[in-house]
Amino acid sequence: MLDNRPRIFHWVEAGLLDENNLAQAIELTNSQPDRQQWLKFIQLGLLWLAVGAFGCGVIFFFAYNWQDIPRLAKFALVELAVCLCAVVYLIHSVNKIISTALLMAMTVLTGALLALVGQTFQTGADPWQLFALWAAFMLPWSLIGRSSILWIFNILLSNLALFLYLDIHRGALWMFWSSDNVFWLFFTFNSSLLVLFELEHVYHFFARLRSSDNHPSSSTRYPQQLLATVALCSISLVAFESLWEGALRKEILAYLLILAAVLAIYRYLLKDLFMLALACLSFIFISSCFILSHLNSAETGIFLLTGLNIIACSALAGRWLKNLAAEFKRLPIAESPADRQQAESEDDQ
Repeated sequence: MLDNRPRIFHWVEAGLLDENNLAQAIELTNSQPDRQQWLKFIQLGLLWLAVGAFGCGVIFFFAYNWQDIPRLAKFALVELAVCLCAVVYLIHSVNKIISTALLMAMTVLTGALLALVGQTFQTGADPWQLFALWAAFMLPWSLIGRSSILWIFNILLSNLALFLYLDIHRGALWMFWSSDNVFWLFFTFNSSLLVLFELEHVYHFFARLRSSDNHPSSSTRYPQQLLATVALCSISLVAFESLWEGALRKEILAYLLILAAVLAIYRYLLKDLFMLALACLSFIFISSCFILSHLNSAETGIFLLTGLNIIACSALAGRWLKNLAAEFKRLPIAESPADRQQAESEDDQ
């Protein structure tokens, strides 16, 4: 059931509904969680706790009984657990929540199997190989499940593998790559994935329009928002290093162009309030660093000026984002990502 409470609160703020009638409006629109909704929430929580306990139990079982279990028995038990999850997934593939939980269990067991292979045969001494293979092997399940949870886990594994690779090979790469180039690498990797996710999102949006399907898609925008967070943090650190070196180099121009592109795309095309808030936060950080780096630290009032900049930018950004939030709520066909995520969150768990 779609929760109407945000809309009711918006009516109260706009003066369309008396605050004294707020409780009655919530009751009449069935916006208060009932017994069935609480039971569904508890069942969902217990399901994911069971998945986590099952995965951890398998891992700790082998860790505790490592010396007592033969080599082939270890592989047989893990593969048997993966096969059991696959069979149950085929049985419950219609149920989105259960199928996603089973795919996540298979993902955890795949990581356990890769760790078992590496520990048994002493292959892949570098830890980045484990996470890179783990992310690669879970990619088909992410494509099958089309769940934000699976994609987020895959993105985290991929970034962790990239970080560990750069950390291990710093002796070879750091001769040619400075720290800002490493941040450029993270930005390029995550922004490339972000472009792919956004193209897929736009394709399915127009496909639903052509088929006259007004139902929301089964995945939220959390993976895109995670990728944008990592990408903007990386490019912000590039700009930060450039400012701290005391030179307005090409990195600052690139940062401003990227920030302008983010604001234009997510303001007029995709209309994502989270992305705009992230861009505002990045600008506040870089503008404050600009003040601190280009004024003498011994000058009186430098921290006051920086604080005033943070307060002014935060106030302007907050007002702008609040107006945009009200504008996005008035969009037809629920184009606002905030409304879309609210409607889809129940199906995406």
